[in-house]
Amino acid sequence: MTTTLVCGHLNPDTDSITAAFTVAELLYQRGIKAKPVALGTPTPETQFILDKFGVSAPEVIESFDDQEVFLVDTSDLTQLPDTSKATICGVIDHHKVGALTTSNPIEYWAQPWGCTATIVKHVYDFYNIKMTKISAGLSLGAILSDTLLFKSPTTTAVDEQVAEDLARLSGIDDVYEFGMEIFRIKSSIEGISANDLLMRDYKEFEMNGKKIGCGQIEVMELAMIDNVRAELQETVNQAQKERKCDTLLLVVTDLMKEGSELILASNTPDEINTAFAQNLQADPWVSGLMSRKKQIVPNLEKVFAK
Repeated sequence: MTTTLVCGHLNPDTDSITAAFTVAELLYQRGIKAKPVALGTPTPETQFILDKFGVSAPEVIESFDDQEVFLVDTSDLTQLPDTSKATICGVIDHHKVGALTTSNPIEYWAQPWGCTATIVKHVYDFYNIKMTKISAGLSLGAILSDTLLFKSPTTTAVDEQVAEDLARLSGIDDVYEFGMEIFRIKSSIEGISANDLLMRDYKEFEMNGKKIGCGQIEVMELAMIDNVRAELQETVNQAQKERKCDTLLLVVTDLMKEGSELILASNTPDEINTAFAQNLQADPWVSGLMSRKKQIVPNLEKVFAK
């Protein structure tokens, strides 16, 4: 029997890695041999959640060649290795539809909710399969991470309801405290290189012929980057040139103040200022800006599509 690899995007975040586990378990319960894999190692936050539920990190792979693959948390070719020699058999995702095409009909689940894990829970319900305590805990951690403890503008009522259900299944009595544990790990930057911070949650996008790079880190307070801000700017400048991006952004999100500072390098700074309706060189803080998916990428696409 062919083994289906369940995999998320490059530079995987918590949602990407935990969904690989929970969807592999779902496929197994449906009689399909499946294995969770990843396109990178877990972040400290993701490792904390895996450790909390006694799960080992997935095998890291670099190629999809000659493999049957079920994608989670993405359908964007810029965030995947070459898929031309792979058989894509399914997608579960909460982002905009990417450029992925297939030669065969596939299983495709998508909703504009705050987390892939929320959709995964609904797929379990659709097949009348009960999540294990471990899968429920991993999924709850992903929802708390992706929705920033329900503060992100991507959060929906469905995410909050599913989180309640998952808390019961996983035995987590205090969802808020679990979320704050995740926040404390997520915002830890001590001893981590500027390049690793940039690449911790980094994605690239094609926008009307322009290559846009965007990394994001979340901190408990912006003052945490005071000693490394200059180094982060130098790293962004260098990465923009090396990766041949028109624009490269590092979004530093303050979880408590609910906004972000943008550290950027751009060949078209006026267009970036237009996208965010302010002079970012004079004031890089954007109040209320927390979501790359719902706020940053759409704003940039509106400008670069002209």
